[in-house]
Amino acid sequence: MMGHEMDGDERAVDRAGRAVDADEPAVERKGRSHALSADHGFTLMEMVVAVFVVAVMIAVVTPHLMGAGSRAETVACEQDQQMIRAALAEYQLLYHAWPAGNTTDQLQELVDAQLLDSVPTEPSGGNFVITESANQATVSCDVHGELDNAS
Repeated sequence: MMGHEMDGDERAVDRAGRAVDADEPAVERKGRSHALSADHGFTLMEMVVAVFVVAVMIAVVTPHLMGAGSRAETVACEQDQQMIRAALAEYQLLYHAWPAGNTTDQLQELVDAQLLDSVPTEPSGGNFVITESANQATVSCDVHGELDNAS
């Protein structure tokens, strides 16, 4: 008998030390002792707790991920505004005047003067607006407004 020891009274003992009937077929004994001694899989409560933990994690992370796109667009718009302001300031130093025309014409003039590589596009789909006074030009967009005017 594999896995069983016979004691002095000719009783079979399984590996856990439990007495088993020697006349019982080995397959039944093995199946019964296996079912009593081993836990396999997860209980329903463990699965419910795991799903709850994952749901809480998703609820915490989702709002941060949803706002990441709009924050990236705002930062990109701010960088574009700073780049346009710098190009306008350089244009004013070179030509002692601001580029003429509306915002589209002014941006194209900055590209033609090789102060910008290309006409920047507003990341959210809006438009840039250039407003100049005698000694200062401001850049804003119709989506985010004027961002970081320190130039």
